[in-house]
Amino acid sequence: MKTKLFFLLLCFLVASCTPVIEELEPDPNVETKPLTETTAVNFTDEKDAMLLFINTKTDWSISCAADWISFTSATGKSNTGILISATQNSLLPRKALVKLSNGTETKEIAVLQAGAPTIHVLVGSQTIKMILVEAGKFTMGDPDFYSFTQHEVQLDSFYISETEITNGVWKEIQGSLPYDTIASYTGSSQLTKTNLPVSYVSWQDIHTQFLPKLQLRNAMKFRLPTEAEWEYAAIGGKYSNNYKYAGSNTVYNVAWYTDANFSTTTYSKKEVKTLVANELGLYDMSGNVSEWCSDWYADYTAEAAKNPSGPAVGTAKVNRGGNYQSSTSWGEVTECKVRYRSSAVPACYEISWPGTSYEAKHYRCECLGFRLVMVIDK
Repeated sequence: MKTKLFFLLLCFLVASCTPVIEELEPDPNVETKPLTETTAVNFTDEKDAMLLFINTKTDWSISCAADWISFTSATGKSNTGILISATQNSLLPRKALVKLSNGTETKEIAVLQAGAPTIHVLVGSQTIKMILVEAGKFTMGDPDFYSFTQHEVQLDSFYISETEITNGVWKEIQGSLPYDTIASYTGSSQLTKTNLPVSYVSWQDIHTQFLPKLQLRNAMKFRLPTEAEWEYAAIGGKYSNNYKYAGSNTVYNVAWYTDANFSTTTYSKKEVKTLVANELGLYDMSGNVSEWCSDWYADYTAEAAKNPSGPAVGTAKVNRGGNYQSSTSWGEVTECKVRYRSSAVPACYEISWPGTSYEAKHYRCECLGFRLVMVIDK
C-alpha cells in the first residue's frame, strides 16, 4: 500500500514540473516585414519613375532633400505603394538619399540617376561638348610593339570632349593664342582660325595655366584623359568595331595627315569636325594634332588594371593620335592608329647632344594639342 502511494506521489511531482507550452497568437501591432524591400533606386537620365512598396501597419512618411526627386504622396497609412520620380538630368550623374519612417523604424534608400549622354559646357562665347563614355572593359595595347604589351583594363564611366580643344576655347580662357609669340606667324595666319585645334601647347601650359583658369569659370572639374581613357574612347568604348583608326579602317576617312589632302603640299592642321566621327561621335582622335595624356610614359606590363593612371614619376608624358605631319608607310599611317603611343617632355623643350659643342634646344610641341575629360565624382 505504501509503495503504491509513493508511486502516485512521484507521478504527481513529475507532472507538476512539466512546463506547459502555449501557442501564442502573433501581435497585430508588431511589424513582421521591413518597411520596404528596396535598398536602391536607379534612374535613367530621362524623366523617370518607379513604384515603391511600403509595408507597415501604422502611419508612414517619406522625404528627400534633393529637389529633383518627388513622390506621389509624402505620407500615408498602412501598406501602400507610391511612385518615386526623377526629373530629366542634363548634367553629370547624381545621387541622393530617400528617408522612409513609420515612427519606430527608419529606412534609407539610395537614389542614383545616370548622367546625360552629352553635356554642353559654355566657355564665354565658345561651347565644349562633352560625350559620355560608359564604363567597360577592353584589351589595351598592340601586339606589334614590345612596349605596348596587351593587358586588360577596366574603366569607370567618364566624359570626354567631342573635339580637340580649339583656338576659340583656348583664347577665351588664356586671352591669347600660343602662336602670338612665334615670329614666323601673324594674326592673319590660318593657325589662328577659331575652329582649328589649338597646338604649340605644352603639358605644363595646360596644367599650370589653362586648367586652373577654366576651373575658376566653371563648376565642373576637368583634367587631361589618362592614356587608358584616351584609347578606350578612341576605339569607340563599348560600341567599338575594332577599327585601326578612330572610326574607320580607311585612314583618310577620319584623319588629317601628310597625304590626306592631295591638292596641296602644305601640311597643316584642319578645322575640327570636318571628317567622320568614331562610334562614340568623337572627331579627330586620329590625325590633325597629337594629344597630350596625363600619364608619364613607360612600357606597359601584362597585368590587368582598373582605372590606371600610369607610373608615379617619369621624364616624358604620353601623346596619342598622330597628327597632320604623320606620314604613310606601306599603305598605313602608324602614328594615327588608335593603339599607337608616343611621348614628349612636359615643357616641350628638349636638348640634343647635351654637353657638346653641338648642343641645341628644340621645341617639340608644334603638332601637339589636347582634349579634356570631365570628372565624375564617385
